[in-house]
Amino acid sequence: MSARLARLALWLYPLAYRRRYGAEMEALLEESGADRRAVVDLFRAAIGAHLRPEPALAAAVGREERLRLGLGAALACWFLFAVAGLAFYKTTEGKPFEGTAGTPSALGTLHLTIQVLAVAGGVAALVGAASFGLAVLRPRPMPRHTLRLARVCAAVLAGAMVEIAALTAAYLIAITTAAPHLAGEPNGPFGTPDVAVSLALQLVAMILVAAPATLVAVRVWRGAAR
Repeated sequence: MSARLARLALWLYPLAYRRRYGAEMEALLEESGADRRAVVDLFRAAIGAHLRPEPALAAAVGREERLRLGLGAALACWFLFAVAGLAFYKTTEGKPFEGTAGTPSALGTLHLTIQVLAVAGGVAALVGAASFGLAVLRPRPMPRHTLRLARVCAAVLAGAMVEIAALTAAYLIAITTAAPHLAGEPNGPFGTPDVAVSLALQLVAMILVAAPATLVAVRVWRGAAR
């Protein structure tokens, strides 16, 4: 089990890092083994490699390749984020959750804003997927306008995820403080947990996906500007 986790940790390192040090690290793991402490250190170092990339390794991955990988990662994050978004939609479907008479108007405003951002992110995902597909199929270098479009799509996707997560947190606070009768309603296929707990779990999932998506978008933007 530890060996599999160690390989997963190595895969999480930036591509440039893996190309430069991957073979050495794999050989070291095979020689010394991978205990629990080593796996934790590998995951921690992988996160650090993304947060503090080594400029000397930048040449190992070309600008166009960085953009393709970054856009692909952003699209994958959006797909995962959409799962949590669909769960939010199912949890809050129905007029009482949309700020109708007898419930806080803030619920309706937050609910509508989240839907608008979801549509914006969906459009960016479609455009990004189309440009990503064309970039993969065409053997020639990507034109400048396609590179610019890739980084814009990645930025829009990350921005939509961050804002939706923030609004979901605001929605959770509003429904638990101003409409506790709605927050305590049964939710899920078996009537558990309640709405508030479901929203909290969805929020955690959103944050876990939005965080790496934001990091990817920042790196794509910087990479395209070089």
